[in-house]
Amino acid sequence: MLYQPPGSPFGAAHVVDLPLLLGIPASWAATPLLSQATWTEVNATGRQVRQLWADFVRTGVLPAWVAIANVLRVQRV
Repeated sequence: MLYQPPGSPFGAAHVVDLPLLLGIPASWAATPLLSQATWTEVNATGRQVRQLWADFVRTGVLPAWVAIANVLRVQRV
């Protein structure tokens, strides 16, 4: 996971994927993890991450290559 929310000192923190996968704005409002990222940005990026996860859960297969800008790159070998 490459995602670093704008202004966040945490970089690609271990749990940074959780707001992309789960929750609503109120769930993450009290944490500095998202720093200056707007919920619109988090949700738009999260939609792509959730789609990738859902496709994997349904099929058990990851695409040979997938990139979500500034968030995730996967290359199956």
